[in-house]
Amino acid sequence: MNKSQKIYLGAGNTSTKSQDKYIIVKLEQEVKTLEFLTLNLSTEDAYQNFNADYGVLVGRVLANGGIGIPNAKISVFIPLNDTDALDSDIYSIYPYKTPRDKNNEGKRYNLLPHVSQYEQSSGIYKPKQPFGSFFIKPEIVINESFLNVYKKYYKYTALTNEYGDYMIFGLPIGTQTIHMSVDITDIGKYSMTPASMIQLGYPQNLFTDNATEIKPSDDLNDLPNIETQEISVDIIPFWGDTTNFEIGITRQDFRIKATISSDFIVFGTTMTMGETSTFGNPIEDSTQVRKYINSSFYSLSNISTHVDIPNNSDIRTYRSVPPTIRVFTYTSDVPVDANGNLQIPNNIDFDKQIRELSKSEYFEYNENGQFLLSIPCNRYRIITDENGNTVTDDNSPYGVFTRFYGMILINYPNSNALPIQVSLDSDNNIISPKARGWLKIPQTIGLNISESGSYETINNNWRKEYYSFIGGEVYSVAQFYPTKIADKTFVQITNENNIDVAPNTENNFYWNNLNGLDLQSYTTGAWFKVQGTNSITQAGYDSQNYLVSPNTSSPQFVYDFAPNVNQFGDYDSVSDSSNRYFGGQWLNFNLFFPQYGWNYNGNDYYYADVFHNNYKNTSPQAGYTNDNNQKIFAGLVNTKNLLKGDAFQTAFIKIPRVEIKKLFDIPYKGINVYAWNNNTMENKQNGIKDINTLPLDSSIYKYLVPDYSLINRTTGRSYNRFGYDNNCAENQSTAYLFKGMYNNNCIKMLSDFGVI
Repeated sequence: MNKSQKIYLGAGNTSTKSQDKYIIVKLEQEVKTLEFLTLNLSTEDAYQNFNADYGVLVGRVLANGGIGIPNAKISVFIPLNDTDALDSDIYSIYPYKTPRDKNNEGKRYNLLPHVSQYEQSSGIYKPKQPFGSFFIKPEIVINESFLNVYKKYYKYTALTNEYGDYMIFGLPIGTQTIHMSVDITDIGKYSMTPASMIQLGYPQNLFTDNATEIKPSDDLNDLPNIETQEISVDIIPFWGDTTNFEIGITRQDFRIKATISSDFIVFGTTMTMGETSTFGNPIEDSTQVRKYINSSFYSLSNISTHVDIPNNSDIRTYRSVPPTIRVFTYTSDVPVDANGNLQIPNNIDFDKQIRELSKSEYFEYNENGQFLLSIPCNRYRIITDENGNTVTDDNSPYGVFTRFYGMILINYPNSNALPIQVSLDSDNNIISPKARGWLKIPQTIGLNISESGSYETINNNWRKEYYSFIGGEVYSVAQFYPTKIADKTFVQITNENNIDVAPNTENNFYWNNLNGLDLQSYTTGAWFKVQGTNSITQAGYDSQNYLVSPNTSSPQFVYDFAPNVNQFGDYDSVSDSSNRYFGGQWLNFNLFFPQYGWNYNGNDYYYADVFHNNYKNTSPQAGYTNDNNQKIFAGLVNTKNLLKGDAFQTAFIKIPRVEIKKLFDIPYKGINVYAWNNNTMENKQNGIKDINTLPLDSSIYKYLVPDYSLINRTTGRSYNRFGYDNNCAENQSTAYLFKGMYNNNCIKMLSDFGVI
């Protein structure tokens, strides 16, 4: 029988004063294991020597008055003796007669590593910036001097576990100097980044200008992430005898001075169409046959003055600029249950119980179309009890918040850097206004302009949609790229004899004899054309490898984008391998803001219902392409150009750091996950080694199973047979990833900011 006995030492989590605790306990004779805090000790080890002249020291390293800090280093400081001080080999490694003495690099006594080490569990090197002077295990193995110093002067050391607890067994009794070293950028799930430290109020001059690194210093006192402490502790004997079976334990806690904030990261990339590009330009020919039909389904204008028509949907003409990002959260009077689930009341006041965060409440990096947000959690405060359990209390002054319940509004506002042009006829008359859509994240519901009856419930459900973020985690964004096909049954064409007359057919999807009809099918939504020669990456550059903005005389953008459809022409065959598209599927890491147009017919005007509900309006003042007073939340109104959420669905996705590290090592910007994981030979030919050890986890990402049934022309989320390509089996699902336009690379950005 392996019987254990729990010894309660008293956590003292709310005390700000460090003090020794001495506990003497009488044991039962059958006990095999002693348990205290989250630690345990076998009595076989404890009773090797009864009445021995040694002690046991246990304790917890705490922050914020009640959170156990992992990966803090604890030691009994042993002064350099006079004999070893004369030995140059030893003195060069260990010159410390007091903890304040410095080595030849100017660094005081510490237990922090001087180099980063590879962490197998996460697949990354930690810490990102090593500032210490402590040698690592491989150096001890190969260097006898290091080994001798370690065995003599670092014999009593420990590392706190995930609950912040440590134990050192066999210490000399009497007064000892106990040392603690901690790097708050390397404390597991509570690790801080330069961005999160700046957000907490650390002086900006301690960090690089781009907030990605801490400025190095040999003086540990100058480093905002490093904290060392020494406390004198009287170690009592860990003693016992065969009659009383009593033991004595010394407890010493450390309370670090730094305030710990549990932040989470949100990152991603963005893009929009070329300056003159649009979905939904009207068609106007000499016979006026096709004027004012539902032009919202055409992807191209036929106006000859538009020189970029052939590249209207080409990703190489797409642009990236900093988006406008607004962060919102539920207020503290919206309750959270014991499991951390938000309980939104049916009668929620959207204006008062959802609020917008000010820019001072979080860190934002937003450059050239890629962004990173470091946001502190503000709900579900936890404290670590003596047994390592987390106790939640949002009203406590101690502990750390670990959740954030919120959403984001993000758009590409019109500006000099990002204009969109209206469509003009040959006389420069405006025949199609243009708009650029914007997004809420997350969204799965489409708004209706009406707020009455069932529409109010639907619209309120859109307002309620949020994501529950967890402190210490990393999240990205994903967006569904909806597409829609229009044919004779959907587009009301005045003259059926002209049904197959259409401009620029090379850039519209065309199926011969679709459903028995010999006609042109037009696609709109968020599809775009790519030029990759396979499903992994583009092979090289070509003469059209350019962007409209930013302007450059020698462009270096390699789009590296993986298409999800090679079909163009006959419904069941790949007739033109040079025409590849992406659409009807989710794309991860990237948000796209489509430009779309509409046309007038008397008092009515039309745009595709893939963009908005209420797609036919009786006056130009109605609908989603004009300013309105429709409520959003947090006191905001006006849903003009807000893309409808059941077509342009958006989501947050949680990305483990080990996955980020794998993505960092993949040299491509656009990735077909199935192809990456299975085309081993092709990857090796492109210089990728050990591909079988680097499979991506497809379950992390957003994607839909391809639909191989007949094309659905009645929903804004038509799959249009998309999802098939030569590198995937016909029924194989896959996720698509895109690291960013032009010089953007959101995974490298994460590395720059110390996330991996």
